[in-house]
Amino acid sequence: MENKIFIVANGGIGDVILFAAAIKKFRETRFPNAFIECRTSDRVYDLMINVPEFNAVQSGFTPSSAEEFLHSLKPELRPFAFSFDFPYRGKSKEINENRHIIDMGADILGVSLEPHERRGYVYIPDSSKKAADSILENINKPFICIAPFSRIREKDWGLDNFRHLEEQCLKNFQILQLGVSGNEILSQNVVPVFDKKLTVIAEIIRRAKYFIGLDTGLSHMSAAVQTPMSVIHIGHTIKRCGVLGNANILHAKDRNESNNQDFQEKVIVTVRTELESASR
Repeated sequence: MENKIFIVANGGIGDVILFAAAIKKFRETRFPNAFIECRTSDRVYDLMINVPEFNAVQSGFTPSSAEEFLHSLKPELRPFAFSFDFPYRGKSKEINENRHIIDMGADILGVSLEPHERRGYVYIPDSSKKAADSILENINKPFICIAPFSRIREKDWGLDNFRHLEEQCLKNFQILQLGVSGNEILSQNVVPVFDKKLTVIAEIIRRAKYFIGLDTGLSHMSAAVQTPMSVIHIGHTIKRCGVLGNANILHAKDRNESNNQDFQEKVIVTVRTELESASR
């Protein structure tokens, strides 16, 4: 067996979904026979434990504990340790607004992704498919998924805007709202699906007719499972963190721009057109 490889993946949901592309290429081209161990956070453990390129996955890592682990490695092991979010080499974390996160991950692992390889991956176990069966048992078809909240306030479009979107073009669909406890529910017509495992959410999105979300990990998840979607992307440049794949990205430079009437109408027209096309 080749060297043991340590990979620390402590990013957000979207980050690790995109990083999976580099991990796949890394295994195929650099260390096909190595024992690869991943250290990750509890938040994304459900995604990382199902990545087939890993031989072992440990959770419970935080940014500080990840750095401590990397610094504790013997010098001869450091060339075989890679950190997606917190490089141990002491270099400042420089953000290139014109370089996509998926390519930054490839840089860290020393691989290059071809155009067809630049996509996210979510690996869904059978147990999560069965859990999705139970959740969707009484859901009318077709259904769409909507994720109207972000952990970062500056990315939020606002619940009133989503309610207006529902009123204008979502009435003919069963709507599943994805999120966590404490999120306000869009309307009485919406079925909340809160606090589920990430791979269960991925399977639900995979079965949806359409997905509507923000610049968050769930939008990258929708792209990974290849569900048609529209993404309301506020703030960060699309070149750095935009959803990859077949997605309609509606970009506003800030929340003020996203709240103007022209932008709202653009979202409505785009979603209505896409849903009409998907229903044919």
